[in-house]
Amino acid sequence: MTSNRILFPILTVIGIMPVFFLVAAVMRRSLKRAKEITLKFLDDWANQAPLSLRGVISSILGFAGGFALLVALTFGFNRIGDATMPFISKQVGHFNYSLVAWSVEHRSDWEDFRNSYKVEWKKENREKKWKDHKIADMEKWQVKIARILFYYSLLLVVAGGFDIFSKRYRKRGLVLLVVGIIATSAFLLYWVERKEHYINDVITSNKQLKLPVQEPESLSK
Repeated sequence: MTSNRILFPILTVIGIMPVFFLVAAVMRRSLKRAKEITLKFLDDWANQAPLSLRGVISSILGFAGGFALLVALTFGFNRIGDATMPFISKQVGHFNYSLVAWSVEHRSDWEDFRNSYKVEWKKENREKKWKDHKIADMEKWQVKIARILFYYSLLLVVAGGFDIFSKRYRKRGLVLLVVGIIATSAFLLYWVERKEHYINDVITSNKQLKLPVQEPESLSK
């Protein structure tokens, strides 16, 4: 897996169905009609948005037109997930993954250690890029996948919550609630497992440096 410009569009394509279901639930429409409304909105936005704004979005996301809005939603879910997943994971005891628990309970220690490792790694690997190391060697992109798809799955729960109060679409709402709850639970677990893997990779890779960064005392407690 490579950069966000490849990863985010792929996840956007995967996550577009929950968006359609949410529009359908909020507007009390069929899924087919919701798709038509959503796609028309995206097309209208692509044609009416100022060229300057479209240019800025295109330069940031690598896409223009209505699809750029959906990619921006994926980007937003990634940022929200980065800030909130540790808290959400804490509510379920991090599924007993010790390194994730440590990184949350001792956030400053983890961030200082990770950042110090990054600085030292760059010193010892001047011919390589940190971004490539993080993606290829430590598979950080999998953590992003988990938190983005967690929030797309959460849209199914929200859509189901709307539909459940609609006599016409109550059955659809029940299905969305069940699928959404299962999916969010699965992606939360996946996030914790991948986060544990990433933290362990940082610790292991640090030990392989010529001058390893000293591990925080809290890590050994």
